[in-house]
This record gives sequence, structure tokens and C-alpha cells, in this order.
Amino acid sequence: SVATSRALNGLLRMTEYCKASRQCRRKLISKHFGERYTQSDCSGKCDICNGEVKNAELDMTGIAKQILKLVEAKGRKGGGGGGNDRQ
Repeated sequence: SVATSRALNGLLRMTEYCKASRQCRRKLISKHFGERYTQSDCSGKCDICNGEVKNAELDMTGIAKQILKLVEAKGRKGGGGGGNDRQ
């Protein structure tokens, strides 16, 4: 469905943001919101630019599968994504 596709696309973008280890986080956020970015917008304020990031590999397969199941179940129930339809 369109809602499932949109949710999966959002999940992929979020995953890419979390996994980014070489690109300024402020630049990624600016791009997401369609804002103009210059290097001075960050100047070492994010974890990437100030060197705090430690590259670690985590197997997120199990968690990703659980999220996909939840998204699919939500789509079958006709969830509109309004945010107030908690079970």
C-alpha cells in the first residue's frame, strides 16, 4: 500500500541518517527539510564533525523485521498515521 511504502521509505532514510559516519548530521537534517546548508552551520557541533562518532557494526536485522511486521500490521488495520490511534 502507499502508506506502507511511505513508512518503509521513512524508515530507510532514518536508518541512513543513523548509519552516516562521514557526513555532517546538520547537513543531513538541512537536506531533509529542504534548507540551505553551509559548513559554518555546524562548525564541529555535531558528533560527526567533532569526532565523537565511533564506528560500530550492529546487526539490526531482527529489529528491522519487527518494525516491518508492525508497519504491515498497521497497514492491514487501515491505520491512517494520525498518531492518536494507539492500541
